[in-house]
Amino acid sequence: AAAAAERLARHATGLALLALGDASAARRHHILALRDGNTTSLDAEAFAGGAAKTLPFAHASLHLGLVEFAAGDERAGQARVERLLSAHDVGLGAAAASSPPATALELAELLVRFARAHRWTLAGARFAAALMEAAGPLLRHISGERFAEHLAEHGLLLSRSAAEAAPRAGELLSRAIALQEKHSLPWATAELFALHSALGMLHSRAGRAGEAILSFQRAAEHARRWAEAAGPERRQGQVSLGLALANSGAARLQDGGDDSGVWRAAIADLRRARRWLRLG
Repeated sequence: AAAAAERLARHATGLALLALGDASAARRHHILALRDGNTTSLDAEAFAGGAAKTLPFAHASLHLGLVEFAAGDERAGQARVERLLSAHDVGLGAAAASSPPATALELAELLVRFARAHRWTLAGARFAAALMEAAGPLLRHISGERFAEHLAEHGLLLSRSAAEAAPRAGELLSRAIALQEKHSLPWATAELFALHSALGMLHSRAGRAGEAILSFQRAAEHARRWAEAAGPERRQGQVSLGLALANSGAARLQDGGDDSGVWRAAIADLRRARRWLRLG
């Protein structure tokens, strides 16, 4: 118990140092956490065999990967993740299909949890995206429903990231929506609204007004069911419906040109949006 507490304290110190911009000191604390304070070597790869398959090694590897991303060496950060997976006989990409299912699922969930918990850190969003990318193929060969949920979460994460991530975000969101519809997965209305809204925003920013309108209209369909349902969340549904219609109206204006019919549809959307927003 004392050793575990010491490791947690060192990782917490490393995160604090990373937040202050001292990647070198942060790296040292994370390696010390891995080695339980043994300062004879700062080489994390000195741990081999059974030790490489322990949870402390996994946590330290991910913390060190985050540090490498923050230090600007994304290749080294990716290598940390690859070594962690290979220590458990789990492959990346297409090789994930031959991985032991139970181990692959455990590691995939570990990567996802770490990504969720550390997105706020320096370079955390980029490292989180890399972890989500690594977890996807592992989940794909284990559970179709869990894989679809992962695609949705990964796509939403990237949709809030830098502009260069937008194409990949759109691909992931489209695949998640297609799987949900194909298998009638019982996702919450709020989640479906969020997925279609995010995809609509990506289309809009890319100048694909027609596709954006379709996505916002799908978002409005889900929000309408939410807004018309009984219960305490009804008001949030009304606001969401108003936002979806406002986005649809704005996309129609973007696509309007000289077509008076498109302009009338845009104005109708915006009027309905105002009414629902007032109700909410």
